[in-house]
Amino acid sequence: MEDKERKKQLADLWAKAMNALARREHSAFEIRQKLKPKASSDLVDELLDALLKDDLLSDERFAHMLCRSRFNKGVGPVRIAHELKQHQILAEWSEQAMAEYKELWVDRLQVLKIRKYGEKPPEDYKAWAKQARFFQSRGFTAEQIQQAIPR
Repeated sequence: MEDKERKKQLADLWAKAMNALARREHSAFEIRQKLKPKASSDLVDELLDALLKDDLLSDERFAHMLCRSRFNKGVGPVRIAHELKQHQILAEWSEQAMAEYKELWVDRLQVLKIRKYGEKPPEDYKAWAKQARFFQSRGFTAEQIQQAIPR
């Protein structure tokens, strides 16, 4: 009876994980968090191992998806790196995913600046500082802001 119960629980967990993965990529950490309240940790670990082995779950793919998604939404590299760290993505995969956009951050910031504040440069230091604070809160570095927004 115990073996049947274990198989049923594993099948239920598999269905829940596949339901989540069908919608979008998830990190192994996210799937673990979703399934942890529903079963024992060894069952969850067993399921995660199977998903990783079958390449249905990939932290590397998740890192690339997250970077692409956040870049397109106008989020800067600092905030994206922080989010990847929260999802417990390996530094190697985070750096690899972020490297694709290395040369594009300043251009993206300029597009966002024009969309939000127009093409004219800030009138004075106070206006420039306000724009800089806004983009810093979006996750852009001070160096990128200085390159993209002339004083």
